[in-house]
Amino acid sequence: MKPFLVTQYILKLLTADTDVNKIFKKNIYPLNAKQSTKFPFAVMKRGNITPHYSKDGHHQYDVDIDIVVVDDTYIGSVNAAEAVRKALELKSYKDTNTNETIISRITLDSADETMINDAFVQSLRFKLEMN
Repeated sequence: MKPFLVTQYILKLLTADTDVNKIFKKNIYPLNAKQSTKFPFAVMKRGNITPHYSKDGHHQYDVDIDIVVVDDTYIGSVNAAEAVRKALELKSYKDTNTNETIISRITLDSADETMINDAFVQSLRFKLEMN
């Protein structure tokens, strides 16, 4: 279990989704997108990692992932955020090499929208359960 690699696992889930690929092409970035990045794009950031301990050690982590979707039209930003939600919500992730379940469940925790510098921004927070 490697909770610090969770952004890598989420990126794999997103890039495996046909609708997400149609919308973003390859414009999904960890932490930051360059100023010249074309719309639409998404930026992901790992938030809190909360370990759960038992008498014999920890057995689960809860991890927050924030995904910010940005587009130059409101409906474009909403549609892109919806594609991200559908690609992740209630999904899990297994390591293809070991067949080990890394992320057992993904749920949408919250969503917000705003406008920054004439761009429409949809912010999604997901909660992940990692085994």
